[in-house]
Amino acid sequence: MFDNWSRSGNAAFLGLQRTGFGVALSLITLPLLFGKLSPICSALGHKLWEPLAKLSFSMFLCHIICIRVTLGYDRSGFYWNYANIYKEFIFLVVFAYVLATTLYMLVEAPFANLEKAMWDKIRGRKK
Repeated sequence: MFDNWSRSGNAAFLGLQRTGFGVALSLITLPLLFGKLSPICSALGHKLWEPLAKLSFSMFLCHIICIRVTLGYDRSGFYWNYANIYKEFIFLVVFAYVLATTLYMLVEAPFANLEKAMWDKIRGRKK
């Protein structure tokens, strides 16, 4: 893997990298879950992130459509350089946000309102 590492160093790294990543991730995540890092918890739980959280799954569903529409139907090859990569990345992110926002407004929000009204009626709450 790494030319300047010894064979045993490469074997140790390849054998422990996934376990080490899992342990490191848990050392970051568990204190957040138990509320020990309250400044970080309050920053990550801020209302600023709500629109992004609502759009993130829709963007996940839409991004492959955006890629197919912009790059999949291109008749010529793609010239790989940093300017083209950045341009395509920014365009695809904006396109995915627009498509996800449209999907949210037309599908997700109305069904969320219907679900909320249904649960309010089932629980006996009235507005």
